[in-house]
Amino acid sequence: MIVSAVGARCGKCFYASGRWTAIKNTIIIESKQACSLFLYFYLDDENKCAKSGTGQPFISVGKAKQVPFPPPPLAEQLAIPHLLRTVQRAKEAGERVVAAVMELKKGLMRHLFTYGPVAVNQTDRVAMREAELGPIPAHWQVVRLGEVVDIDDRKRVPLNEKQRRAMQGTYPYCGANGILDYVNGFLFGGEYVLLAEDGGYRGDLPQFCLHNTREVLG
Repeated sequence: MIVSAVGARCGKCFYASGRWTAIKNTIIIESKQACSLFLYFYLDDENKCAKSGTGQPFISVGKAKQVPFPPPPLAEQLAIPHLLRTVQRAKEAGERVVAAVMELKKGLMRHLFTYGPVAVNQTDRVAMREAELGPIPAHWQVVRLGEVVDIDDRKRVPLNEKQRRAMQGTYPYCGANGILDYVNGFLFGGEYVLLAEDGGYRGDLPQFCLHNTREVLG
């Protein structure tokens, strides 16, 4: 087993079997008394190994040797990783399904916003024209967003964390990261599209905006 010993991923574990070559800034852990996979799952927690330093955290061999370790009987050491690997494989399979669905959605969106709601085998029947957005159906028009919608970023309630916790209520209090809390009052009643204005989710459309709810923007 390999443990990252320096840097941002300090404490992260990697399981290696067969023939391989170690890399720098790592600690190699092997044992003839404990199951390697059990060690991997037990130690794969960045808080298990004692780190030193702040700006550039690191783990020394000496401190790694002092990490508390409760080895169960060998039969349990073999059973625990088996169960964890089964869950991990199921999780990875689920993630692959989600990724495939997301790719399908992206492809469907490209098709619909290029040809409109027509079957894939009927796209040759759609009259197209070039626009500044690219090819679009000939009967579609291109306008500026502000010509057909109202855009507002002023109607909001900038509650802090303490205020939100004191206002547990019925209506979702929304921010760029999604629903932050539920409060007692609302500003909007109806259907709206919410666009993250700044931060890491800038430009994203939060999924909760697809529901017809009364929202308070944060």
